[in-house]
Amino acid sequence: MTTNALAKSLSLPARRSGRPSRKAAGDLTHRVLDAATALFLRSGFDATSMEAIAAAAGVAKRTVYSRFATKAQVFDAVIHRVVERNLGPLEGAPALEGLLEERLSQLVCHLLEWILTPEIIALDRITTSEVERFPELARTVFEGPVARSVRLVEDVLKDAVGRGEAEIEDIAFAAQQLMQAATGPAFYLAVHGLEAADFTEAKRERAERSIRLFLRGCRPAPRTP
Repeated sequence: MTTNALAKSLSLPARRSGRPSRKAAGDLTHRVLDAATALFLRSGFDATSMEAIAAAAGVAKRTVYSRFATKAQVFDAVIHRVVERNLGPLEGAPALEGLLEERLSQLVCHLLEWILTPEIIALDRITTSEVERFPELARTVFEGPVARSVRLVEDVLKDAVGRGEAEIEDIAFAAQQLMQAATGPAFYLAVHGLEAADFTEAKRERAERSIRLFLRGCRPAPRTP
């Protein structure tokens, strides 16, 4: 799906009048974020104005400003919602089962499949194109999908160390390195248009090879009798 097609696929509900209830107010916020997401994906950050967001959402400009003081806050909310929808359920899920390699493969491949969607690729391109003028956008992306994905891997590694399945001195650093090796190449190629933004069996196999290589350096040292 192209970026424009993705943007057009976000449909907006009909406008309502009168003082909204708490639920309606929440729905209105989602309406604004739906409109903002579509505009960011289609036109980029700089070319999207608060006025355009209000018009696309079918609300008054003051309605947008009552929720978000700046356009950067709107973008932050868009990223936060994407992350919550995709990583929130994983963060509250029971611990994965199976051998350590299987647990890491399940998690890392799930994360890779998510970041290789057209939406995530497009949002990353927006951030990269505007980073010099709007460095706060890069901070939003790093503290959202990037950092939280790494923490999920870190949790699996902490559990593995506790079970005696691995020996890792700096778990946070190890989680960063594993994510970079297992997901970085495929994501980089997709962002730059050198590969399709999709999750294939070949990409799964490449990620799993990275996991196996990583685990070779984390095996517990044999105990002396």
